[in-house]
Amino acid sequence: MLNLDSTFSWYAMLISAGMGIGLMFWSVAEPVFHYAKPSPMFDVLPNTAQSAQVAMGLTYYGAEGSNGQNPWTIFYWGRWFSWSPFVGMFIARISMGRTVREFIMGVMVYPILLSFLWMSSFGGSALWRQITGGADIASAVR
Repeated sequence: MLNLDSTFSWYAMLISAGMGIGLMFWSVAEPVFHYAKPSPMFDVLPNTAQSAQVAMGLTYYGAEGSNGQNPWTIFYWGRWFSWSPFVGMFIARISMGRTVREFIMGVMVYPILLSFLWMSSFGGSALWRQITGGADIASAVR
């Protein structure tokens, strides 16, 4: 007999592993990609110190003053609005029994700090290795 809880858990872990692999890849690939091929709106040459600054800025802050969000239609926002109750229910379910302070720290502060440290360490070290010639990561990212 097929145990659905076990099967569902296996697929959930498989998806989580895929998300973790994607996080590992993009924390290195995004700054190196922007370093090797900066956006034309910044008017910097690739593989220079200025393109490294632009790469880290784009990785953390996005492009200010650009038209990057113009193609996002109302359907994009509608998808997020329709998904938000599920995310809210998940957060409420795993936060039951915790104080408001624990909730805020666990949902907002810790994930932001962890993401910042993760992207800084992996993305910054990959960018440094690319700049100093320690590895040609940009060719692998393209």
